[in-house]
Amino acid sequence: MSIYHLEISSEACGAKLFPLKDGRYQKITNGSLEPVLVGVKYILIKKEIAEYLKSLDIDRISFKPVIIYDRTDESENSSYEQMIVNHHFHTTEFNDVDTSGKQFLLFNYEYLFVTSELKDILDKSKFDFEFSYGFSNFC
Repeated sequence: MSIYHLEISSEACGAKLFPLKDGRYQKITNGSLEPVLVGVKYILIKKEIAEYLKSLDIDRISFKPVIIYDRTDESENSSYEQMIVNHHFHTTEFNDVDTSGKQFLLFNYEYLFVTSELKDILDKSKFDFEFSYGFSNFC
């Protein structure tokens, strides 16, 4: 299987968020709001990156606007979109995962991976994405 884990930041993990019943995501740690925020059952990305990804016509992903709420100062940040990845896999499915074409894959609803073809495209973008091969480097 040739997939790459999309790294959040080379220095530290971004803020962790909690989904609220009203659809917003509340910041629950002091981490920074990185351009890509990945947690259990959510992927939030800056709107500029979302627009770029939409232009690539990648199968099995969709987007919707979201608000990140910070209770410490009652602020709301609407500069992110939720990316919904509809290609999931678990440890029992390692040998059966389709890694052809340009795809995002979500492992255990929390870890974002890309196929080799998509990695090559993203490497050429202006966004400075970082990748690690397979499961070699998790945050």
